[in-house]
Amino acid sequence: MLFGHSHLKQIHELLIREGKKEYNDLLQLRGYSDIRNLCLFIPHVLGSEAAVLIDDDEVFEDQGFMSKAKEFVGREVGGKAINAVAGYYLQPEKKVERNI
Repeated sequence: MLFGHSHLKQIHELLIREGKKEYNDLLQLRGYSDIRNLCLFIPHVLGSEAAVLIDDDEVFEDQGFMSKAKEFVGREVGGKAINAVAGYYLQPEKKVERNI
């Protein structure tokens, strides 16, 4: 799926019609946080069950990455609903941190 300025203009116009113009500033095609907002907003509007956000500088060597990325989404763990999962990070000493 490609998303460009013409699509963003349509979203902004829709938000204005719906009386939610104040959200337009949060949905832009510039700036890291604004683009992340769009990456979450678009799948939501399209009715997606899940969205996996992948940076343009990511490299995946694990063929099971997508399965692992979706492993807990929509489930309950320890009595808590899991609605979002952030990636794990390798620390300088190569220790993997994974918190649920």
